[in-house]
Amino acid sequence: MESKIVDFISRKQSGALICDHDTQINKAEFINKVKEGMYVKESYTVPRKGKSWAQCKLVFGNMIANAVKQANKKHITTEKMMKFLLEDAQRNEPNGVPVDKDFLHSFMYIISPTFNDDGEPITLSKMDTAQASRLFEVTRRFLARMEIIINDPPIKEDGNE
Repeated sequence: MESKIVDFISRKQSGALICDHDTQINKAEFINKVKEGMYVKESYTVPRKGKSWAQCKLVFGNMIANAVKQANKKHITTEKMMKFLLEDAQRNEPNGVPVDKDFLHSFMYIISPTFNDDGEPITLSKMDTAQASRLFEVTRRFLARMEIIINDPPIKEDGNE
């Protein structure tokens, strides 16, 4: 039998390692395939739980807050960051991932962020007509630079735009 690593999951109960019926059968079959006199290495590992959602929010929240603080201190603007990202993308291998509606939707808010009166970022569903029109025009001009042409939206018959 060639060297092979097999994992069997057990649970400690009443001082002993107990596994379910199928695991017991699989373990017995594995042991039966081992030639008489061969050595078998046993290892025990207690798996750790992954990070909780609260821990992830804390880790990423701290990372973002720290990055924003450092970027502001170093006078790194969104334009500088996007220029860096584009230059970096040109240096590295292309990922070949096609543009889809979710990517473009998110990207639209990156290239033209819109804020409410309290300075909080808002999405299209919370924008007034002027804000939505500005977002449309900025996105349309950006796409036109890549020769993606978006025509003017149709005007409604009742005179409302």
